[in-house]
Amino acid sequence: MIKLRVMAGALVTGAALALLSPLSPAEAASSCTITPASVTLYSKAKNVQFDVPGASTWSIMISDLLVAAGQDPEGSYPLIQMDPKIYRNQDAGKHAVAVYKDDDTCGTSFTLLRGTRLTLKTKNLGHGKRSVEGTLKRANFGYETIEPKADYSGYTGQKVRIEVKTAKGRTWAGAGTVTTQKNGAFKLTKKIGKRQWRAVYLGSATAGAKVSAISKG
Repeated sequence: MIKLRVMAGALVTGAALALLSPLSPAEAASSCTITPASVTLYSKAKNVQFDVPGASTWSIMISDLLVAAGQDPEGSYPLIQMDPKIYRNQDAGKHAVAVYKDDDTCGTSFTLLRGTRLTLKTKNLGHGKRSVEGTLKRANFGYETIEPKADYSGYTGQKVRIEVKTAKGRTWAGAGTVTTQKNGAFKLTKKIGKRQWRAVYLGSATAGAKVSAISKG
């Protein structure tokens, strides 16, 4: 495993410099893929094992994210540590990837996502009514900076689906969809008996999907 900044500085020479050059349409093959194609980071560093399926010798460069990885007989470095502290929130999203595999060069994409937290609790309001409320938050990158930020902050303007277990307790059914408000808070009031509840967030172009813990009430 190689730390990103040390590794990136050591590799931006020779062939690695070529990886930073724009790829022509002929070089961007539809069969060019890497794994994983996306990674979700929370508040701690994460070890990521990269691979180029079907290639015995390969190297990749995601220059926007200071990520370089490779596999060859003389030296392999497929395991990379990705640390949210070295990224900005604006870095979340899709990035271009330059790929060398065996004797070919091609291009693909990689998505970096901010991890999310989703809470839910229920309250009996009486007269058969239930209040279901919670919060959706997303991780902040680069929170150990000159201007520290909280590890997580509320995610406003996002759709969250509230689900309830059916009367027989076998499947989940939609009870309603809410939009997160200030600080990521949301609330749904429903006239229904005591059940199990959960909240589901499908994610966005920059934030990961999440399912809340089950709340009974």
